[in-house]
Order: sequence, then structure tokens, then C-alpha cells
Amino acid sequence: MHTNVDIAAPAKRLRRFSVMARWCSVAILTLLLTSPGRGVAQDITPAQPGRYAAPYDQSRGVHSYAPLIKKAMRSVVRIHTLKRVKVKGKMQLKRASVGTGVVIDAGAGLVMTNEHVVAPGKVWAVEPTDQKPLPAQLIGADKATDLALLKADLTNIPAIKFADSAVLEVGDLVFAIGYPFGLDQTVSSGIISGLNRRGFADSSKEIRVEDFIQTDAAINSGNSGGPLVNSAGMAVGINTFILSKSGDSTGLGFSVPSRIAVAVARQLRQFGQMRRGVLGVALDTLTPESAKALGVDVDSGALLTQVRPNTPAAQVGLQVGDVITGAGRQLIESATDFLNFIRLVPANEPVRLYVRRGGEALLFEVALRPLGGRQTQSARSSTSPISGHEPSHVFYGATFAARPKVITPGAGASGVSVASVQKGSLAHSRGLRVADVVTHVNRQPIGAD
Repeated sequence: MHTNVDIAAPAKRLRRFSVMARWCSVAILTLLLTSPGRGVAQDITPAQPGRYAAPYDQSRGVHSYAPLIKKAMRSVVRIHTLKRVKVKGKMQLKRASVGTGVVIDAGAGLVMTNEHVVAPGKVWAVEPTDQKPLPAQLIGADKATDLALLKADLTNIPAIKFADSAVLEVGDLVFAIGYPFGLDQTVSSGIISGLNRRGFADSSKEIRVEDFIQTDAAINSGNSGGPLVNSAGMAVGINTFILSKSGDSTGLGFSVPSRIAVAVARQLRQFGQMRRGVLGVALDTLTPESAKALGVDVDSGALLTQVRPNTPAAQVGLQVGDVITGAGRQLIESATDFLNFIRLVPANEPVRLYVRRGGEALLFEVALRPLGGRQTQSARSSTSPISGHEPSHVFYGATFAARPKVITPGAGASGVSVASVQKGSLAHSRGLRVADVVTHVNRQPIGAD
């Protein structure tokens, strides 16, 4: 199923997917899935298997990605950051930095770039290809993700489409588009060299969201803020930094994944900043030893080691020893996974946490308390056993359980919940995610029992 969702569009409460899998090499299993809540990927174009063949230009007799990449290049702009300096007693504008940006909403004139590109100055300009620089307004910036949003009066500049960075694999072909070293628009190519790269924060006290894509596509000075594009011409990330002793590309470039970029863009557009919140827990990554000691039937997740009093976590009943295995529509395999998720959730917005407590699978709905503030809406306890003491049903790497009794209004009462999805499994590759609800099998509705 193909759906184009503009980043400006309001987030939908419910989404439907169609997933096909072969059952015993005979029957076709069709799963119609309904998301129970708001996720970070709602402005991302779903993958379309089989649509894009290796491109061949018959007129020239060569393989080429030129048509797809040229389309993406039209969305990429140069960013000028200027600062005011005093020269001979008069204030003048002087260039502070030059980087790259990408148009994410053509109608609204919204351009995404890096926070470190816009930070050095107080005046900004956006320069589309073959056009003069246009004055730009800073809508918001977020140091924790190194992302910023500018607004300019753009004409005839298309917005780029975002692909889902969650389905990337090492070895995928990618292209970096930008303006390195002051040159005109430049494209470099490479592959995805690594995923989920972390540990680059300057300080342990610094709030960072780290889940970078690593690529060997050349990223140099001036490329910052430009898109990392897949072979379908859609952005999978925003290029942000390199590791290099010389300052030049050494094949170690890093990009912010599209799922994070889309989530940040949504908040910057709505609030002008990231409205982060507090849950009130301390975390560690679940180990096989701690899983055995706690008697939980999972081997990965975020283990709660402390629940602070009078916090949203305490109010909804989370306990020390609980293991968070899913949050929203995201699989949680470590403490860092969960921290990254929480740091992208707006305060006061209810989120669902999928928890294992001993032999039980539990669902909690909680709203984060604003940083430095009070809860403007009470944290709601909506704890409900998903599977009780009965084992979940397993299918192609996913486990299913009875649907929680506390469900999204209007979502319907039938179906079973996806309790866990193993990465790399058939279920994961077909698009199943934690918190999805299976409502039909072979086009036949199924109950909650």
C-alpha cells in the first residue's frame, strides 16, 4: 500500500497496513494492522517492495540513478548564517558559516538543517539552486539532535520525501547531497556502513539523542544539514558530522535518522522548540543474568532500576524490576533505545509503554511531566494485562497476545496485540511492530480471545 503523508499534515490516530506472508507455502496471510497511538514515523513514506528496479538508461547504455537523484537535488538548498560585527564603528553582516538544508514542506517554506549550522549567527538566508539567497527566519533549533528548522519564501522548490530509516540495512546504497567547500551542489555516493551508532556526546550531563546512521558517502565541510538519500530518491537521514583528524572526509560520516528528523521537525514547527518531559525513572539495559533473576521471558529491553516518588512513572504504577520492551510503535532493546524515545516525546502527550513484569505482559499509558514544571494533565493509570500468565502466540518472529482492554477510542475492540517483534525476522521485515493490532486473518475478522 502506498501512502504519501506530508510533514505538515496533522498526525493521524490510526494507520492501516497490509502485510503479506506465506503460511506453510500454501495460504496467504493478510494482516490489517491498526496503530494504537501516535508515532514518530507518520510523515514517512512506507517502503514499496518491488517498485524500484535497478535503473538502466537505454538511450545511453548505462546504469544510472540520475533521474531519481536529480529530483531529490531540487529540494536541497544552501544555508548562509551571518553575524553582526562592528567594522570601523559600524555594524556589518559577516558570514559565520555555510551549510546545507533540505526543503521538507514546500507550501510553508520549511527547510531543515543542522543546529550547528545556524547557531553561530543571528541572520539566515536560504539559497536554492540557480536562485538568489532568500531571507530566512529561524523557527526553532534543538542541540540534542543537532537539527534546526528555517522558514523562507520559496517558489517552485519541491519538498523531499522521507523514507523510513527503521528499515535500513548495512550495505544499502545511499547518496549525500550538499555544498561541500563552497562548491555548487554536489552528490557523493556510498553505502550504509553501520546503524545505531552512539557514544559521541561531549558530556554525560549533556542531553543527546544518539542513534546515528554511519555511511562512507563523502561528507565534507558544507555538507552539514543536507539529506542522505536512498536509491529511491527519498531522504533516510540528515547529514550531521564526520570523524576525521584532518577535517576532510575519511569515509566515516554520520546522519540523523529520518524517524528522528521527522519527530523533531513536528515539534519545532508546532512549538518552536522541543518540549521534553520527565518520566521519573533510572534505567539499565536488561542482561541475560538480570532477566533470569527477575523471571522475565524476554532477553532484551530497558530495566527500571529506580522509580522516583511523585513522578508520572510512580503515579501509573511502574515498579523497579519492570522491563520496558516497547514504547509507542518502537521496539525497545536497551536503556539507550528508551532514552532516545522519551527524548522525542512531547511533555503531556500520552504514550504507551509495553512492560514485562515477571511472567506478565502489561500495558501502561503515561504522560511525561514537563521539564521544570508540573503535570498539566494527570498521569492516567491504564495498566492492563496483555497476556496474563498464558504464553503469547508466536508467528515468524512476532509474539501476539490478547488486546489490552484500554484501547484508543474509536479503534474498535477486536483483534490481538503485537507484544514483541524480533529484529531481522520475517514479521519485522513485513512491517509488524510492537503495539500493532491484528484485526483480520485471510480477510476474516478475529476476536480478542
